[in-house]
Amino acid sequence: MSKNVNKVMIDPLETRQHLAADGLLQIKNIVADNRGRVIVAFDEAGKNFSKNTVRVFKAGPDGQLGNADDIRITAATLSYSPSTFKLTIKTKTDKNQVYRIRLEDDIRSVQGSNKLDGEFN
Repeated sequence: MSKNVNKVMIDPLETRQHLAADGLLQIKNIVADNRGRVIVAFDEAGKNFSKNTVRVFKAGPDGQLGNADDIRITAATLSYSPSTFKLTIKTKTDKNQVYRIRLEDDIRSVQGSNKLDGEFN
């Protein structure tokens, strides 16, 4: 004896949603060389790039990079390409000098003025 098999029905309880980014401006890639040239690629167009939002430091008198006596390198030039979303930073450093870059969250996306996502980059 065969049973009638009903077609399977799926009752969606909710619409499907894909995980989306949180809308913050994110860094996709960073390329740095040993002469103080850094290229930062973002995931979308950014704005507010200036010497106040992009800061370059070298080690201070104790020779340790990343502490309170680091010296800010003020002779840095910035150029931003809105078509490629790339920020180029050029500094006046000695060859093979160790340095660090600090990007402030006043850097915003052009769309929606979202802050730079510094937590997960």
